[in-house]
Amino acid sequence: MSEQILQVAAELVKAEMRSLTKDAKLTFNTQQEVPPELLTQIISKTGRTGWLSFLVGERQIDTLDIIGVPDIQQEKGEKSKGQRLRAAIYVLWQTEKGLNTTKHTSEEYYNVRMEQLIDFIKEKLPKD
Repeated sequence: MSEQILQVAAELVKAEMRSLTKDAKLTFNTQQEVPPELLTQIISKTGRTGWLSFLVGERQIDTLDIIGVPDIQQEKGEKSKGQRLRAAIYVLWQTEKGLNTTKHTSEEYYNVRMEQLIDFIKEKLPKD
């Protein structure tokens, strides 16, 4: 069973490339009132992987616009390994923050820990 496509008019206000992971962080704002039912549906998708379509203009995206979108290869409700790692680092940050051992934001802490993990793995690589 396919899920309903949730749409809301939005403005892309920030696009940030992450150099280490080669992914991007996209931030959208909406100026229109979002009906509570739609907002509830959107919020219920937090943490789930899906497709984001962005069409600059005045019309909504229809089914013909998204023909050929490939399936996401992920078990229903299962997080990717990257999402699991990020979540584990976040919990570690919360724990250390509670012990007053870190002054970093969660994003700064994530970046520091990822660099440490990358360095650890690089040390294990054969020297040429």
